[in-house]
Amino acid sequence: MPRARGLRERESGQVERWRSALFSEPATLYGWVATDAGDPCGYMTVTIDYATWSAEPFAYMDCLYVREPYRGLGLGRALLDCLREFCAAHRCRWAEWQTPPDNDLGRGFYGRIGAREIPKIRFHYDVPSEAAPC
Repeated sequence: MPRARGLRERESGQVERWRSALFSEPATLYGWVATDAGDPCGYMTVTIDYATWSAEPFAYMDCLYVREPYRGLGLGRALLDCLREFCAAHRCRWAEWQTPPDNDLGRGFYGRIGAREIPKIRFHYDVPSEAAPC
């Protein structure tokens, strides 16, 4: 697996964890990479989650990124077409994702493709390594 620019300095085992998540059976992470003459120009990663209240699986898009020179050319829409196909193949009736509130470019794009913002507050909890199993 080729290393991303700058990853070598910060790599702490995530490359092997990505490899395991992407290529395990069943996979726990799904990914698409768009290329131009072999050079990556964008990517998207997705997981399958489960909604407790509706008792249904849904797709969670963790990352959608298009390099700046390729923005506005339809690549983001093409990746979201892959997301729609993925949802249909995995019986997910919807997809969810989040973006920082100041990502005006992304929020505008998501609105243009028909996604709607749902107000939520995101929490993050670091689980202590000494936590006992339930």
